[in-house]
Amino acid sequence: MRKSSSLPVIFVIIVLLALGGAVFFLGWIHLSVPPGSYGVMRTKTHGVYPDIIQDGRFRWVWYKLIPTNASITVYSPGRVERSFNVNGVLPSADVYRGFASLDADFSYNLGGSFAFRISPESLPALTESRGLAGQDDLKKLEASLAAEISTFINRRFDEYRKEPETILNAGFPQRLSQEISAAFPDIIVLDVTVNTAKLPDFALYDSLRLLYQDYLANQRQLLTEDIREAATRNVNTQLKLDELAKYGELLTKYPILLQYLGIENAASR
Repeated sequence: MRKSSSLPVIFVIIVLLALGGAVFFLGWIHLSVPPGSYGVMRTKTHGVYPDIIQDGRFRWVWYKLIPTNASITVYSPGRVERSFNVNGVLPSADVYRGFASLDADFSYNLGGSFAFRISPESLPALTESRGLAGQDDLKKLEASLAAEISTFINRRFDEYRKEPETILNAGFPQRLSQEISAAFPDIIVLDVTVNTAKLPDFALYDSLRLLYQDYLANQRQLLTEDIREAATRNVNTQLKLDELAKYGELLTKYPILLQYLGIENAASR
């Protein structure tokens, strides 16, 4: 009799343990993320879960128990590598070179490569801000960031050229890496290399630019003086013409004045 009365209790315990295990299992969010990948959870009740989900890192949330409330998107950020090449000629270099009759080369070429990957910890925020919805969207974002970094390096060259010794320094790739990291906080910079660094003589270029500007300023000054003198002559001439026109109108209106002027001239003789 005692054995049969204990069976329902044991059954209830087993059922409760099974339900507890099921609840625990359903709230355990990292099971759907394979090793080496990262998951981002969206929920209808709490939005995007702020922490990254990955294999081996225990995460349990109660609102995942709500049916159809949560969905997990899996991402696999990879290494992205691109080359960059900044080349051209300093502005108005041909003008300055011709002005000074110098055979100087004011072209430049800065070439190398960089490699990065999107920081896994940034995936939840990127999912929300960039509207990521899967691995394809992540690939598009990686390509977009690579283009933005290349543009950033091109823009930074305008500052680098003011300190050419920095570009030629062995520590320049590390500095460039730090600047890229600061400008793009959602990535991890893996590598930056500089293979080519051909720079013109910036000191000579700046000297020629200043000399040419002084030359133009002097030319403007001379031209301004000539224009001022010509304008004064034109004004005086116009005043005389206006005065003669008034005399002409007066004599036409009063012809007797001609006789008077003739008498005056005869008397003066």
